[in-house]
Amino acid sequence: MYFAYIDESGDDGLPGSSPLFVLSGVYLQCLNWQQIFVQLQAFRHSLKATHGLPVRTEIHTRPLLRSKKPYNTLLSTNPQKRRLQAKEILDRFCQRIATLPIKVINVAIIKDSYPLSIPILDVATTFLIQRIENDLAPWDNPQNLFLIITDPGREARMRRTARRIRRYNPVPSHFGGARNIPIRSLIEDPLPKNSAQSYFIQMADFVATTVYLYVQYRYLNLPIPKRVAQTLISNQLTPKKAIINWMDTLMPVFNTQASKNDPYGVVIYP
Repeated sequence: MYFAYIDESGDDGLPGSSPLFVLSGVYLQCLNWQQIFVQLQAFRHSLKATHGLPVRTEIHTRPLLRSKKPYNTLLSTNPQKRRLQAKEILDRFCQRIATLPIKVINVAIIKDSYPLSIPILDVATTFLIQRIENDLAPWDNPQNLFLIITDPGREARMRRTARRIRRYNPVPSHFGGARNIPIRSLIEDPLPKNSAQSYFIQMADFVATTVYLYVQYRYLNLPIPKRVAQTLISNQLTPKKAIINWMDTLMPVFNTQASKNDPYGVVIYP
């Protein structure tokens, strides 16, 4: 049995307020849940000791990068020092994630070439579930089942997608056309849980934000937002180098088999 924690970066509207939408899934065997939780809890206590970040305060990556509430009052009052603290917190979070017995799959939807008739969240959720299923291989291991847990807000639409692909999941055939291969390993509907109450969804949020920034500059050639860039360069790295460092650090947990078209396994669509 596996738990899959899902979070997103960007919005899934068309045109929406962002050039892309990223959905990330962090999945782990349920027998490892307690071990991982204890390690994350110890990590949060260490952040409290070194940076004064309260243990119960959510690590919400984009607001932390942008020095938004509540971090503008919880960390240093000096803007430069606060950006340095934020970068150090996220560096350590990235390093901790990379050591855990988890796997991560990322789906990025690029909007400027996206077919308008297909809901973005439906496609991203379908791709993510398909690839988790492919990794768990229920046809060989029927006991490999997984449950989705996600931040509230999109679970109703994700539920419709999950129910549909349990019945009808067309997969392109090498011989032309498509075969219906219903999803077998997903149990129950996606369940909501507030990210502020879940270290695991906070991990998915960090990965989704990192992948968003990576796709934004690598595939769209767009500049990193100014306030984010100011935090990323706080230890003398260029913003792009800082993002690549995070992606490289996370390589041990990325399921690179999810896509052969990206070195980190990010599924890029279209």
